[in-house]
Amino acid sequence: MLKTDKEVINVFETAKFMDSIKLLRVKEHISQSQMAIFSDVDNSTYNKFEKGKRMPSAKAVVNMVNHFG
Repeated sequence: MLKTDKEVINVFETAKFMDSIKLLRVKEHISQSQMAIFSDVDNSTYNKFEKGKRMPSAKAVVNMVNHFG
């Protein structure tokens, strides 16, 4: 359970970020498996990112952002 306003904001911002990444991924015809490779995570972990069940690490975020330049 979220305890602070900061935790709520972080979850919201992560969800917005992942929605944007998903839109870019679909627009560029990139599969979740390919994004997992770009993000340096396994497929199930990347899938959880998009579903909001897991928050990406800073390294995964940097890798995703770098892929889309």
